Amino acid sequence: MKNYKFKVLLFIDIFFLSIFIFYKFYLYFLEDTYVAINIKNVAKIEKVKAHNVNFAVIGNIKNSISIFEKKIIPLLNKENLDFIVSLGNAVVSSGEDKFRLLYKSIKLLNPPLLNVIGVNECTMGNISNYYRHFGPLLFSFVKNDNLFLFLDTTGTTTPLYVKKWIYDELKDNNFRKNKFIFMNKPLYKPENISFPIDVEDYILEDENFRSYLIDLFSQFKVSAVFASNLGLYDERTIKGVKYYISGGAGGFILDEDDNYYHYIKVSINEDGQFNINKINIAYKYTSYFIRQIENLWFQIHSLFYVGFINFFIIISILFIIGIYFYYKINDDVEYYQDYSFNYDQLDIYRPLNIAMFTNNYFPFIGGVPVAIYRLAKGLKKLGENPIIFAPLFKGKYTDEKDIEVIRLNSIGYYKKFHNIPIVNIFAPRIRKIFENKNIQIVHVHHPFWMGKKGLRLAKIYNCPLVLTYHTRLEKYAHYVPINSRIFKNILSHFIIKKFGEQCDLIIAPTLAAKDYLRNIGIRTQIEVIPTGIDFDLYRNINESDILHLNNKYRSNERKFILITVSRLSKEKNLYFLIDGIAYLKKIMKTPFTLLIIGDGEERKSIENYVNLKDLKGDVVFLGAVDPSELCKYYKFSDIFVFASTTETQGLVLLEAMAGENPVVAVRSSGIDDIIINEYNGYKTSENINDWALKIKFILENSSLHNELSKNAYKYSKKYTLESIAEKVAKLYAKLIYDKEKNI
Repeated sequence: MKNYKFKVLLFIDIFFLSIFIFYKFYLYFLEDTYVAINIKNVAKIEKVKAHNVNFAVIGNIKNSISIFEKKIIPLLNKENLDFIVSLGNAVVSSGEDKFRLLYKSIKLLNPPLLNVIGVNECTMGNISNYYRHFGPLLFSFVKNDNLFLFLDTTGTTTPLYVKKWIYDELKDNNFRKNKFIFMNKPLYKPENISFPIDVEDYILEDENFRSYLIDLFSQFKVSAVFASNLGLYDERTIKGVKYYISGGAGGFILDEDDNYYHYIKVSINEDGQFNINKINIAYKYTSYFIRQIENLWFQIHSLFYVGFINFFIIISILFIIGIYFYYKINDDVEYYQDYSFNYDQLDIYRPLNIAMFTNNYFPFIGGVPVAIYRLAKGLKKLGENPIIFAPLFKGKYTDEKDIEVIRLNSIGYYKKFHNIPIVNIFAPRIRKIFENKNIQIVHVHHPFWMGKKGLRLAKIYNCPLVLTYHTRLEKYAHYVPINSRIFKNILSHFIIKKFGEQCDLIIAPTLAAKDYLRNIGIRTQIEVIPTGIDFDLYRNINESDILHLNNKYRSNERKFILITVSRLSKEKNLYFLIDGIAYLKKIMKTPFTLLIIGDGEERKSIENYVNLKDLKGDVVFLGAVDPSELCKYYKFSDIFVFASTTETQGLVLLEAMAGENPVVAVRSSGIDDIIINEYNGYKTSENINDWALKIKFILENSSLHNELSKNAYKYSKKYTLESIAEKVAKLYAKLIYDKEKNI
């Protein structure tokens, strides 16, 4: 049904886009265009012989449909006019689309039109369209011994040239009966404007240039000067010359009660006498709503004139918007658990064949491999069939016999990050194995590389896709070979969001991780499920193992054992931890030992830092320890300390609690949900004093330590490997059920 709706929507989208494209070609190739219209119309005007000269002056057309086309043009066509002068701003901007729209209006006029260059005709310094469609920026002609001069006051033509040109024209034609000047920007400030605008922005800026022109017009006894650029009407006499501002042929009228939309009619008899009349347009009572509809049509219509590249961009955007809204409308996202679903249907799908894709796995020691193994082990106990697709590492190692691991050849190694093999995801073997295993669920553990491979196979074979959000990618920017700030602040979040939106389900280990995924805009269903703890390992601990560790690391002198487990890398905040231990040594009466379990590229630097802080003997580096052996260290130590702020769940904290360890950690997104202050430990600010004092407080209060230890163990019991695996298996079953229901 969804596919059918999609095809219908796609057909409708293509149908309308085809109409748009056809209309576009019609406008460009079949509709008339125009060039040098001022030059052509001057020739027409000069050719016609008449005793009298009648012309109209209009300003600020601004591609107006409702005012200019509907109201003013019919009136102008009824007048006995030889020509019409537009004082500039005939378009709303200098784009080709606006000039073509203007030409559609001009074609409705009976008299020829001459257009002065205005501010709108040269927006962003673009005068090419004006020059092509209308001609030179300065021009003149004579009709019945009357001189008509057209100036450029936009600043496009240098004032020095304008001064010389206008002086020569007036000097050579000083004997004419009348001399009329047309320009866009006025030479003076109109008075009594109630509308709040800065008039200085609309008149000719250069005060010296203004003064020069006013004096020149007075010197040569110019008959009248017409300007626009302001949506109003104004007239006055300056030094014996009549000046008019006419901006009422479209656009927005300033102080409408006094000005109205209008045009000016000028009549010159054969003796050279002339009359100037303002013709008001009774439009201000027209419906505001109708004007907005007409202006909206102008905006839509103008889109069809834009350049071809821009046009196809618009078409593409329309198409994308159509697809987006299709999925928005039809892609039902269930944010709440469906309580009507009977999870007993899980038996229908057993055993589930689950393909897990990961960029790293054992023998690499880290939180992700541990989490994957434990989930797979728990699922196996439930009777499911998890299959892990993982890199093939150098050297000899043995995979766990109870879990099937498909080792994949690499195309290289990422040396910057622990020499991790980079799987050849293009190998046909992966798809062949996937198909032969009859996979029903794809569960990926990274939003890139092997995660992408899992995504593609899930789409090909129509399997539900699950992502576990393990890693805060932005905290690993220093491993990226490109600009780390771009990756940290933009790319990392983009990668997770784009991938997450393509999943059927995302598993977040904590509420804080879920909040992050929602905050970056992921709409996919998100379930909070942490990694389970393998309590079998704790139950199999021998007392002799604990005794051995006590004899090795604990003594009467060094009564307390602190422990931390972490990869030794920059993002784990270990230098802060060492500073905190150095401060703790100063304030503690009883000596202690910190055991650091883990390895990494920063080990040498951290060891040097320990020596620099005079902690040699107080801090012991144990290197990498097999995950199955870690529980012994948790069991014999007194307190687990942690400083990393990059965790998504802090798995080692739960493991430490399972070993009856209270925890003191720096508060962060992966820590906040696990530690309950004064119950199973303390979460502190990233402050050395605060962090160290909480450790001291626990160690020096044996009753508090005992209570926190018991509570920590009790809290960890909620996260057994079996209970976590059962939650995930039920979600798998629901995803398969939904997928089959929607086929």
